[in-house]
Amino acid sequence: MEILKDVAATAIYGSRGANGVILITTKRGRSGATKINYSGYYGITSVTNVPDMMNGEEYAAGRREAFRQDANSRFSYDGTIPNDEAVFLGDAAQLESIRLGKSFDYLDAVLNQGFQNSHQLSANGGSENTQYNVSLGYFKEDGIIDLMDFERITGRLNLDHRINDTFKFGISMLLSNSVNNWGSSAVMSESLSNIPIGKPYADDGTLNFFAFNDGIRTNPLSELVPGAYVDERISTRFFAPVYLQINLTDGLQFTSTFGPDMRFRRRG
Repeated sequence: MEILKDVAATAIYGSRGANGVILITTKRGRSGATKINYSGYYGITSVTNVPDMMNGEEYAAGRREAFRQDANSRFSYDGTIPNDEAVFLGDAAQLESIRLGKSFDYLDAVLNQGFQNSHQLSANGGSENTQYNVSLGYFKEDGIIDLMDFERITGRLNLDHRINDTFKFGISMLLSNSVNNWGSSAVMSESLSNIPIGKPYADDGTLNFFAFNDGIRTNPLSELVPGAYVDERISTRFFAPVYLQINLTDGLQFTSTFGPDMRFRRRG
């Protein structure tokens, strides 16, 4: 890692380097026999600090309090509570849940345990004049919500070759492809906004798009049906900087770098 500041940064990168530039040199090959390296890990992910949502009994009690009315049918904190038919606007799904003591926790239904796994295989070595480092990487994460995941495959090649005492050139090639199933943002927003009483499932076990008579709040579980919402984002990158280094005199080198960076994205 090398840090360029002030004139050293702006002379090369112009105004973009006004705050300094950090140059990071990736792992390169070394002379000697080929060495094979592998690293990997597997882990789990989970949600912390999940909001403490009301259960059905708590929500029903709070709604009844909100509907207190005085003798003139005006809402009043010291008024009387009308019957449940009036409080819950005759919604059969809500009234049934109250009568049966049912409650549904949408957050608990949509949040799961996620998984991560990563694998990295590399080989490096070379001769006195030519050194190489090649690696392959794979990363996969299954999100804490169904149908949300990320997968990436990466390939790298670092090659350095000294032509003679004056000239040296090399390449650092990166090729990566990632697929991100973004999922629907409505899953969390609807899980946090829905009430705990209602009927998320029909009597035959299928999902109800509306869990209660609202017309705005939808059942977040309907977003998790395969094919119901698709937001797949594919990204491919090819980055291949090439350099030529010339030793002009002892302690003075000239380096020229050309680095094509091509990126392709698709969303749908």
